[in-house]
This record gives sequence, structure tokens and C-alpha cells, in this order.
Amino acid sequence: MKITIKTQGKAVLFSYHTNTKAFVSPSERNRFFAELHGRKQVVRKAGAEYIYRRKGLLDIISHMKVDDSVFIVSRENARKVEKFFEGWQDKVGVNQFIVLLGEKQLKKLCPGCRSVRIE
Repeated sequence: MKITIKTQGKAVLFSYHTNTKAFVSPSERNRFFAELHGRKQVVRKAGAEYIYRRKGLLDIISHMKVDDSVFIVSRENARKVEKFFEGWQDKVGVNQFIVLLGEKQLKKLCPGCRSVRIE
């Protein structure tokens, strides 16, 4: 009898919360969210309206949204997210956890990654 043990791919779950009172102003807090999630910019000029999408960190790296303020990234991208939050460490609290993903979920998160089979 042959037993196959399939290990799932590892990823990192980030959970964050903002300390609203630590921000100098609402615009600083908005800058944090814009840098993380991106934002829509509307410019009205000479009777015309131009709409731009300004990318944030989560627009650039592949992630899975779990809930408000909770998302999962691949281990390869986890360092980028950690570095981002380090810049906001006195205003934003962050927790991170290693999580195991199934093969389908891992492919969505990291198309080049794959789970490993141990036989």
C-alpha cells in the first residue's frame, strides 16, 4: 500500500488595525489606506473630467482578501508587506500568521508556486 502525504502551500495572513488617534490628521490616515489599497483620482479641468486609478501595494502584489483589514499574501510577497507596515508602525498595529492553502487557492495567490508531494 502506498500512502501519499500532500503538504499544502504556505502563505502569510496579515491582520491590521489603525490607531485613529495616532494619526496627525484624517488626510494622513487616508494616505495610509491609499498607499495600501490604492485610490481613484478625479481631475476636472476645462470642463472635462479625467479619472485615474492610483495603485497601492495590494494592487501590485497578488493577495486574497479575507475580511476588512485581513488579507493573505504568498511568502514571496510577505516581506514587501512587512516593510510597508514598518513605515506605519506607530500608527497601525499588525499581526501576521503562517497559513496553509490548498492547491487551488495557492494557484490564485501565486500562479508560479505549487504545493509539494511527499511520497
